[in-house]
Amino acid sequence: MPPSQEVLNGAMTDEQRAELAEVREVWLQALEALNRHPWWRDVNDRYATQKALRKAAEG
Repeated sequence: MPPSQEVLNGAMTDEQRAELAEVREVWLQALEALNRHPWWRDVNDRYATQKALRKAAEG
């Protein structure tokens, strides 16, 4: 992939655009699966819980 600034200026091939679209779709599916996990039903404050999980993951 070209550098970010070049991507913003349109310096991507059609193949790179297709690959990026595919990766985004997979990422969105994974995010949706995480957000629909039954564990979240028991969470009272989703934002605070996500923040705590992120802090724990960062070490």
